[in-house]
Amino acid sequence: MRQFPGPLTRWHTIRRLAVLLAAVSLGVPAQAAEPTSRPAVPAMLGPLTDTAPINLQLSQKSPQAMLDELTRQSGIKIRVNPPNLWQTRPGQLADIDVKNASYWRALKEICRATGLVVNGWDREVVLMAGAGRFGLTGDGPVSDCGPVMTLAQRIYRSHMADLQSGEIRRTCTLNLLIYVDPRVRLLAWKPICVTSARDEKGNDLSGAVTAGATVDRYNDVSAWQITQVVTLNPVTRVGGTVAELKGYLPAVVVLKSQVLEIPEPVAKKEFKQDIGSWTVELIGVKDKRPGQVPKAYQVDISLRQRGKADSPARFDLGRLVQLMDAKGAILMRQRYEESSTFSEGQTKASLTYMQQTFGGEQIGPPVKLVVDVPMEMKELGLPFEFRDLKLP
Repeated sequence: MRQFPGPLTRWHTIRRLAVLLAAVSLGVPAQAAEPTSRPAVPAMLGPLTDTAPINLQLSQKSPQAMLDELTRQSGIKIRVNPPNLWQTRPGQLADIDVKNASYWRALKEICRATGLVVNGWDREVVLMAGAGRFGLTGDGPVSDCGPVMTLAQRIYRSHMADLQSGEIRRTCTLNLLIYVDPRVRLLAWKPICVTSARDEKGNDLSGAVTAGATVDRYNDVSAWQITQVVTLNPVTRVGGTVAELKGYLPAVVVLKSQVLEIPEPVAKKEFKQDIGSWTVELIGVKDKRPGQVPKAYQVDISLRQRGKADSPARFDLGRLVQLMDAKGAILMRQRYEESSTFSEGQTKASLTYMQQTFGGEQIGPPVKLVVDVPMEMKELGLPFEFRDLKLP
């Protein structure tokens, strides 16, 4: 076992988490709803000591210089697409002033200052000039709670009056985007919990709280992003703003892990090894579509916890696995071509990796498979907080 600050290099204790919340709904029933019981509040994931917050006070610097400084402080490598971006479009000099910020808040401010956008991510952050898949350039409300950056994106509102029963229902849906710090390892999560919700008149908006995930709770669009839905049912008429919205996402966080490296995985017919309380079994790695360029590889792998299982019943095994070429470049994961099965204490997954990176850069064939085996896990609350969100 060995310690590591990043996802795959050595033992690590997580300091910052980032978390993505998307879609909060407010409803007003005609009658007061019965209050619901709430689970015990777990310990919050607060600032840990092994990763300092980001501070960027730069004047008249190029986009490349800003990203280099962010990489220096965070240890997270950022790639650009195309690889010669700085030679073809070096960008304009700009100023940036960010203090005690989360990783994603700092990157958001760089994107705003330079016009760069996030093109994609899994274990890597890729930026490009112009329009990309994930924009971080908006000016909307931001919750920056330690490792968790949450963006309030948009609000929808609807009204309904039942003319027969007299019931009046007002519904407001707030889309939130929550970004998880790349330096954390998040295995699974439960529906969001709201601890406080009120309007500017002091009305409680959380009379009967229900919650549910919009996607499978163990998988999502990226390694650092989560989408959730929360429905608030206030018992009084809502005012003009959500004056306060606070809560947390109960999540299972890997606090310590041990790296297992499997060389030449394509040539191996079978591999099994015990690490701590886990048994890692590589069932096989094969060319998924022979003759296709770029190549696609299917990784069939199992992770089983021996004895009494304390891991989540369902989690994304792909968050713990990387396939690399001889230079250490990470093959791009294709989540939409994957499948997983779950039984008590065991997760089996069929993962797909393309022999290219985000942006389409060709890389070498896989020579190493890396598994980040969790050794210590804990359920922690990932906090968010918003104030004065205007209702339409």
